[in-house]
Amino acid sequence: MRRRRLGWLITAAAAIAVLYGLAEFVNDWPGSSPQPIYITTTALVGISYLAAGVVAWQRRPSERTGLLFMIVAVTWFLPALTNIRSAVPFLVGNLVGSL
Repeated sequence: MRRRRLGWLITAAAAIAVLYGLAEFVNDWPGSSPQPIYITTTALVGISYLAAGVVAWQRRPSERTGLLFMIVAVTWFLPALTNIRSAVPFLVGNLVGSL
């Protein structure tokens, strides 16, 4: 894997984790925000899948295991879209959350 692609993957992983935290903390739904430990542990699980996917894709780029790990990591973070008050992200978050 080229260094440029690896850099983009790591940047995307960090951006997804940060956006997940922001979506959890800056929601405008009524009620209290979730506990910080919940947000931290959920983000760490997703980041670990992303890191495993990047490493697997870098070591064996011809196999699709790394890509599969990265797809699982992105779908791990998608249910946080239900915190956004818009129809399409809410629908996507609910559909993926029920998987």
